[in-house]
Amino acid sequence: MDNAETEKHIQDLNAQITVLKERLAESHENVQALTGELIKKNLAGATLFAEQAAEADKFDALAAEDAARIYTLKTLKYPGPVWTTDRSQLEHAYRWALEATKRDPANYAHARFAAYVAWQLRSHMPYKETALKHMSKAVELNPMEMRLRLVYARMLRQADRPAECLRQLRQVEKIDRLLLPGSVEHLSPEELKEIERLKIKAGPLGS
Repeated sequence: MDNAETEKHIQDLNAQITVLKERLAESHENVQALTGELIKKNLAGATLFAEQAAEADKFDALAAEDAARIYTLKTLKYPGPVWTTDRSQLEHAYRWALEATKRDPANYAHARFAAYVAWQLRSHMPYKETALKHMSKAVELNPMEMRLRLVYARMLRQADRPAECLRQLRQVEKIDRLLLPGSVEHLSPEELKEIERLKIKAGPLGS
């Protein structure tokens, strides 16, 4: 590559960097505006700003999930955020949650949140299967997170998949046994009781 080509290459890179900086600045401004709207308890305004922030930077997975989280809300008033039951809102939320998984496919938290949103829509096809696929992916990305597996087991039980539920419960118990004695990460007595309840509900496969 001669000097002219090198200079042209550097100019192109600088141009790309400038565009990225502009997008990040626009995203930052929208996030600030979003915060202001949230403080004012203006849910419609917050939703608008969240989407603008997510659209300003097509690579920002967190902005996409933020937009999804805003869409899941029914109200920001006392006693605190409440998930909506409105199908249209939840489907908008899922669209952004799915976008977050595409922008950062290696982040288990995005897959987990997409699963949570899709699970709220599980009475509508094909969201139940979609939720389970997202949660399976989250577990694949973070296999040692036993509480994630416990949530997954709970979902599998509700989806009438006792064998798969039991496999997850066994993994939860195995991971718990690997922890050092006295670790604060050990399953709580309540969680151990839930595991036993889930085993019973799984029927013969859980015994």
